[in-house]
This record gives sequence, structure tokens and C-alpha cells, in this order.
Amino acid sequence: MAEYDIIIVGAGPGGSTAAKYAAEKGFKTVMFERGRVPGQKNCSGTALSPKVFRDFKYLKPELGLESVRIAKMATAHLVDGNLDEKAFFGFTPSNMAQYQEARDFLTVNVYRAELDPYLADLAVEAGAELKTATLITDLLRDEKNRIVGVTDEKNNKYYGKIVLGADGVISTVATKSGLRTKWNQNDLTLEVTYEFEASKEKINKVFGGNALHYWFSSAFSVAYSFFHGAGVHVGLGHFLNAWNKNPRYYLDKFLETPALRQQLSLVDGRPREFQAHLLTFVKNPEKTYSKAGVLLIGDAAGFPCPLEAEGIYYAMLSGRIAAEVSETYISSGAPLKEYETRWRNSPIGEEFELGPEIYHFIREIPFSMEEAKWMVPFINDLFYSLLNVGESHPHNLAKFLPQILKYRTHFPNVLKYLIPAIEPITEQMIAEKIGEVLPRFLPASLRKLAAHSYQEWKKLRQTLAEQLYRVLKRV
Repeated sequence: MAEYDIIIVGAGPGGSTAAKYAAEKGFKTVMFERGRVPGQKNCSGTALSPKVFRDFKYLKPELGLESVRIAKMATAHLVDGNLDEKAFFGFTPSNMAQYQEARDFLTVNVYRAELDPYLADLAVEAGAELKTATLITDLLRDEKNRIVGVTDEKNNKYYGKIVLGADGVISTVATKSGLRTKWNQNDLTLEVTYEFEASKEKINKVFGGNALHYWFSSAFSVAYSFFHGAGVHVGLGHFLNAWNKNPRYYLDKFLETPALRQQLSLVDGRPREFQAHLLTFVKNPEKTYSKAGVLLIGDAAGFPCPLEAEGIYYAMLSGRIAAEVSETYISSGAPLKEYETRWRNSPIGEEFELGPEIYHFIREIPFSMEEAKWMVPFINDLFYSLLNVGESHPHNLAKFLPQILKYRTHFPNVLKYLIPAIEPITEQMIAEKIGEVLPRFLPASLRKLAAHSYQEWKKLRQTLAEQLYRVLKRV
């Protein structure tokens, strides 16, 4: 009979991070990975945010991996319904950033096929055990219905004091523990991607640090082309209940865009793989732990950012928090509800401060192909009136201002999804200022009470925001 302290299902970035911290704390830890190697799943490319390197100091931006490219510029492309590029603009790191990594780069682009084994190796070096090609199919329970282990597809049993579910969107741990039956289709997007092989030399020569490209159009849903060290990740996504044609149709339409075709031609991109995978876009993660002995990590918990679905950092952070909570649970029997308290008071919870506001805004505005029909020409007209030299600038603006009337019917739709966000943003600014001052005067017990009261207020405010959006949808 195999016995462990901590069992982790899934050896992606979240599971490997949890395993590394758990092993370093001296716990007998095992990770189960269904693939032959970590990172074998159908999702080849990723962009690591600066937060990864701020909060996990044992990682350096170069990572020592061949596929790494550091992005120092991102570009947004606006494409009309005829696939003509009407405008594009970009941005680079800013001195507004509060820490050095964010001032140095936007993302570190790397292939999951390299990243995941690298992170898993760090966990193994720390003392964790890795079992690959092992599919976990069920959880083990004792006579008191506590979860005490897992079972694999060959009916091998593994016992542990706690189980961490880091097994992705379609999480066996989540369903078998009773935390979730299935996701609501409104909370899922389907991402479809073509992977193109290209040499790092050509990519560097043509695009340099301009490694992130986002595409908005009325002809296809929000799309992207990310440049890694050995190729280009080209894809798009939409909410499961929003596709009105086969997703492959829109991906192929995106590939017909001349500006994208030019990118691929310049680097001599050669198609090598088609991929599809699910991502969560939830208003507010719920049921992320079970008192019976389970914690959910990363995608299994619904932690990807609700705006642009950044997932790796939040998987890793939740993995670290899960390892820390597991330590207190095993050593002192501390309640697992502490996990929710910890992640809600971390950058994970901070991302969901505007959960309802973001949830409704991105579905109705940037992810809407219908809204792109007017937004693309409007933004192009705005740039043209400000920057073109065909006429004097006062003349250009005089011609543009009346054009706003053409778009007046669309502005209320944008505002009704933005205005409700003003209150929580203001609330956070005030809370940050108070947080800088109060600790000097309040004892720890009162600070803890204030933090709890603030969290309860935010839950109420999010409920009220959701009711407001239901009213606005009928306006």
C-alpha cells in the first residue's frame, strides 16, 4: 500500500509548484501526470507574466530553455469585416510598474512542452515523487467519508492525508469530490490554435521584442499570434455558447487576414500542429476546497484571470498557497477554509475584485464580433483625425467631431458595462490607502476583523453588481 502525506493530481505548473513547496517542507509528496511527460497536453505555448518572476525568485526570465523569447512590446491589430487591417497600435513596459521585472518586459513566451518538465524537475529535485502515464480516476474515502487517497485506471490505490486537484478545467478531483458536477457553458471558452514552426533567427530579425499580437475583428473572434523561440502560436477563442459556426471556420478566416499571412511569410512559418483546449472565464471562483480533504489549484478551481485568461501565474500561486495550507492542516488540523481566505487575499482574489464587471464587459464589447463592426472604423477614424497630414489638424478634428454622431447609438452600450466598475475601482484605491495607514495604529486582532469585514462587503457588492447587470441587459 502506497502512503503519502500530500497527493497531487496533475503535474502542470500549479501541481509542480505545490509539490516543490510541499517537498521542501519535508512532506512525502507525489504528483500524478496522465501524460508520458508533463506538458504533453494539447496546449503548446504560453506567455509568463512578470508576476511569475517577482513572486518565484528561483525562476529567472531566460529559464535556460530554448523556446524562450522575452516580449517587450505588444501590438493590437484592428481588422474590418473584409479582413483589411485598418489600424494597429502597441505598448511597452512602463515606469508605472511597481517592480523591476514589470519594468523590464511584458511576458516571457515559452513552450509548455519545455516549461512543464522544467518545473516538474524542480519539484523532483526538492524531493517529490513524479508518476507519469498514470490516470487518476477516483478518490478514496474512509468510513467517515473523508478523502484519504486516489485510485488510478488500473485500480492501484494511493493513500494520503490531503489531495490537491491540479488536473485542469475538466478536473476529476473536482467532480469526484463533489465540489463541481460540470462548468456552466457561460464560464468556458474554447481556444483553437495552429502552431507554426519558424527559426528563432528569423523571428528575432523580423519582430525583435514585439512578440505579442492581438487581433480584433467583426470577421472572427478575439485572436492572437505569439512568437516563441521556435515558432508562432496563432489562434482565437470564444465562449462555448457564443459560437454560431464551427470554431475552425473562424480560425481559418483569421488565417486569411493579409496582415497575419505577412507575419507568417516573413518568418517562413510552416504549420505543424492543430490544437484545441478549454479555459475558464468565471465571475468568482467558488467551491475551491472540500472539508473532506481536497484543495483545487489553478484551472481546476477556475483561477485564470477573468479578463485575458492568464493562468500559469495563478496556478503557481494557488499551488504555493495550497502547500502552505496543507502544512497547517496536516500538522495541526487547521480547517481547510483557510485556503479560500488565503487566495482571496492574494493577487488571485484581487483579479476577481471586478469579477461581475469584467464578466459582462468582455462578453458584450471586446469579445463581440458585432460590436467590432463599429469599433474598428471608429478607432481608425479617431487616429486618422488626430494624426493624418492631409489637411490641417483643426480641419481634421472639425470633420471628425460630427462623425461621432454616427456612433452615438453604440456609446450607451459601452458605458453601461463600464460605469458599474467605477465603484469597486474607487473602493480598492481607498482600501489601499487605508491599508498603508491603519496597521500603524490598530492591533493585529482588529486588523484581521477589518479584513474579514471588507471581504464580506465585497461579496455583497458583487451580488448587487450582478443584479444591476441583469437590469442593464433589459435596457
